[in-house]
Amino acid sequence: MTVTTEPYTAAAGLLRSATETSIDVWTRGAKALTNPADLIAQLLTVDLSHAVERYSELAQKIIDADRQIALRWVELLTSLTGTVREQTEMVSHLMSEQADRIADLVSEQAEKADRVATA
Repeated sequence: MTVTTEPYTAAAGLLRSATETSIDVWTRGAKALTNPADLIAQLLTVDLSHAVERYSELAQKIIDADRQIALRWVELLTSLTGTVREQTEMVSHLMSEQADRIADLVSEQAEKADRVATA
């Protein structure tokens, strides 16, 4: 009695072929599903530290520039108020001198008028 294995071999071949086809379809499906997931994962793993670092550097430069501008304005304002104060003191002093001179002239004229009147 000989047992023929041909039908079994054929059935095993068909089974193997069906399994390979199923695995191939499953692999393609898994890849199709994971490709968008990989893309999303890549988007979510973007390193933003460099952008934040650059933003912080730019913000610091702007703050430093604003500080320099503010300090320069304060220097100019201080200089201006100092100049105005000096000019005001000078005018006040000149007016005081002129007032003293006018008072002296008026006194002299009054004395002359008094002398002329009493003579």
